[in-house]
Amino acid sequence: LAGPGGQVVTAPSDPCRHRLVQCQPVSCTSITSTAPHISATGCGDDGLVVLAAALPALTRLRRLDCNDNPAVGARGWEALVGALPSLPSLEQLIASGCTGMGSDGAAALAAVIPQCPRLRDIYVISCGLDEQAKAALRAAADRGPRSAERPHGVLEIDA
Repeated sequence: LAGPGGQVVTAPSDPCRHRLVQCQPVSCTSITSTAPHISATGCGDDGLVVLAAALPALTRLRRLDCNDNPAVGARGWEALVGALPSLPSLEQLIASGCTGMGSDGAAALAAVIPQCPRLRDIYVISCGLDEQAKAALRAAADRGPRSAERPHGVLEIDA
């Protein structure tokens, strides 16, 4: 997978590395998909760090589906959500079943939601969140673009 500047980005110790390495000949700028699926890939922190490095080139990305990757912990989620503001077309983030996200990963997500101009639908069910993290996500979603431009957006978290 080519990252910013065209260099090949890999994650040496991650099971997801092999899936990412298969894409090495493809530059991220040539990927036209607006909704790639990274669901249930077995990615860990290193895999999402690699993906996060490549995301800024995917300016037409509208849907990011990373659900069912429980091995990704706070470090991977912090890297991924840190790249979300660079995705001007992103409307939907699906991260359900990512139990490793936990409250630290959710706090990182809550911090960037207001910076994501079109992100309106966020799914974080079964992600190991405590009540404080859920409250932070709700508050961030209320401040984010779904409150003004897209009042019918969705925030799904555990009840």
